[in-house]
Amino acid sequence: MRMRSSEGVGMAAMHLPSALACVAVFLCSGCYSWTAIQPTELPQLNGGHIRQIGTTYTGDSVAAVYEVSVAHVLAPDGRTVEAKGEFDARLEGLAGQHLEFAHPVISELEDGTLVVQGANRGRTTIPLNEVERVEVSQFDSGLTTLFSMAMILAGIGLGSVAAYAIISNSD
Repeated sequence: MRMRSSEGVGMAAMHLPSALACVAVFLCSGCYSWTAIQPTELPQLNGGHIRQIGTTYTGDSVAAVYEVSVAHVLAPDGRTVEAKGEFDARLEGLAGQHLEFAHPVISELEDGTLVVQGANRGRTTIPLNEVERVEVSQFDSGLTTLFSMAMILAGIGLGSVAAYAIISNSD
């Protein structure tokens, strides 16, 4: 069954808003990677934040100015790593337990234990000798840029295919 030209245009127009909404969500969400840190370093990241502190005018547009906290903590291998802004935390324990804590994460060391709580989980106490790995999420601008470019190119490709289908179905 062949569609008339106006039907193809109508169907493409119906799918365009949802496709644009999907692209917008992907572009705004950003990509995050996980950075391993020593368990005893987690309390140093308390108060990690990203705050808008003002605006600046650039030509015809207004841009927000943000303050981003930066902390230097130790990785498991002893290297210094930078932790910027807000973060989520993942802890792996000896008994195969995997705990995730959503921002804001607050932690402290207390008598040989790591005490952690987050927006999604209350105060949790884990003996330090049972913590195998601690990771914190970090915004990854490189991955975000790469992902954004891939989404834009995919959108251009799908748009070209849709335009070809509409043109080839018109009699």
